[in-house]
Amino acid sequence: MKHYPLLALLNAEHYKTKNNIAVLLFLLSPFVVTLLAFGMSIGNSSEFPVNPWIALISKKLLILYLFYPFLASILIYSLCDLEYRNSNFRRLFTLPYSVHAIFTSKILFLIEIVFFSTLIAYLSFILSAFILSYLSPESSFQDYDMRLACFYLHVRLFIGLLAVSSIQYWLSLIFRNFVIPIGFSGFMVIFSLFSFLSMNTMNVEYRYFNPFGAILTSLNDFISYQSVSLTKYVYVCLVYIFVFLLINLFTFKWRKYNN
Repeated sequence: MKHYPLLALLNAEHYKTKNNIAVLLFLLSPFVVTLLAFGMSIGNSSEFPVNPWIALISKKLLILYLFYPFLASILIYSLCDLEYRNSNFRRLFTLPYSVHAIFTSKILFLIEIVFFSTLIAYLSFILSAFILSYLSPESSFQDYDMRLACFYLHVRLFIGLLAVSSIQYWLSLIFRNFVIPIGFSGFMVIFSLFSFLSMNTMNVEYRYFNPFGAILTSLNDFISYQSVSLTKYVYVCLVYIFVFLLINLFTFKWRKYNN
């Protein structure tokens, strides 16, 4: 019988995090927030004066998308903290697997969690709009075809969250202290919000290089009907992902000897 180390390590990641609150929070937050927004939108067609899809996401779901990077930072730190407890990092490196295999399993697990959270956010949004078109036909959801725009919005959300997660993973590998990684994420989210609200010619270009502001950029493009494409910031986020994956790999190897 063949033995697949990567599959075994990935199964171990699932087992370790099956009761992890941060994982559940990251996965279920999109559904819970969208459900609340859905409940508040039933019968309130006056809240959707023009395009109800845009009104729903900009008025009711903005809080979710704004703090998504912060939720990602909590998730990442929680995953690293599992290894910090009781010197689990030291035990992890005594397993009969290569460092590359262990690191790859952790990255694949992270990608899986981000993917399913983004998928839940996408399906929850689409289904809530679809149901509202029947329960409140006066809201006019059925008069707009925003499916492709919603798809691109969440593809960009997925890539942006991976970029943020790769940066936060490096910080969580370097600092065991909860305050520094989470504090940095909180600062960047607030900084991105203020930068976005005070946009001028200079920081319109700058915002594309800030992965923490990527989701705000996506929302702005969605609201202005410019999101049916993968724009510049997506490619910038892909560069962040690639660069920090390499940095994280070397940091992970360093952590092997610095527990």
